[in-house]
Amino acid sequence: MTTLTFAQPEFLFLLIALPMLIVTHIYLFRFTKRKGMHFSNFDTLKRVTGKNAITRNILLLIIRLFTFALIVVALAQPVYFYEGQARTTDYVIVIDASGTMTTTDLGPMRFEVAKDLAIDFVDTLDNANVGLVSYAGLVTIHHTPTTDLEAVKQSIREMQLQRLSGTDLASAMITSSNLLLASEEGKAVVFFTDGGLTVSGFATNPLMRGTAYAVENRVVVHTVGIGRDQETLVGFLPETYNLTAQYNEENLRYMAEQTGGEYIHVPTLDAAPAAINRLSAESQSKLLERQLSFSLIIIALVLLFIEWGLINTRFRIIP
Repeated sequence: MTTLTFAQPEFLFLLIALPMLIVTHIYLFRFTKRKGMHFSNFDTLKRVTGKNAITRNILLLIIRLFTFALIVVALAQPVYFYEGQARTTDYVIVIDASGTMTTTDLGPMRFEVAKDLAIDFVDTLDNANVGLVSYAGLVTIHHTPTTDLEAVKQSIREMQLQRLSGTDLASAMITSSNLLLASEEGKAVVFFTDGGLTVSGFATNPLMRGTAYAVENRVVVHTVGIGRDQETLVGFLPETYNLTAQYNEENLRYMAEQTGGEYIHVPTLDAAPAAINRLSAESQSKLLERQLSFSLIIIALVLLFIEWGLINTRFRIIP
């Protein structure tokens, strides 16, 4: 995943001056041409100079256009973000504690499998800052990012299902991203969920808005999907209610792909160890940034020197 953003995008409006620069160049060429008509012996001048007395100087125009454009873009402060490997990363682990996680298609229930996977993942981390969030109809912050990994694991063990209706996946993404705003390291959120989204504080497109918020704040979201890709009876209600829970792979893929993260599916308990190994390898990825303004200014200066050299050599005006 790569993106290009501008810290001062308002300067880009100066690019509308490029057509004006072209018009000015054409006008000055015609003015110079009219002046040259006073010197009628062009053949003699060409033999002396070895070139035409009057040229359109298209090369100079191109150089000036590029130089001006580079300076304007540099003023807009472009920042190039690209995916790379982070030496250190701060994490927030997010566990779905909604009613659909009581479904028993995996082990005793999806929720217990999610907790076990989360603990196994924390065991793979070394001296990392790790936060902990759970969500259902409401989002609960159990830990802000901390290096006390034993406390985080203990909180995971003690985590209980929320009996509130709804699954506010979008708000959980925003809350977990907010916990990483102050981080100067890589930022990664790891969801352990079946991907359900049944309520949100956003009126429209909740998942899109939550994901966009993570992207805006350079947070990589990894999703560990827990459950089988089929409808299964919800575990905490009697079977007579016939209420089923669906595994939503589309949501999980969207969250991961849009933020540069990894989607990992755990359809059976046998797939759990491989999922943790893959997550441990992928979770080191982060969005690295490179400031481009200085490089653009250097290129613009080089072009200015080239233009100056051409004006005093190839395009020099003979008095």
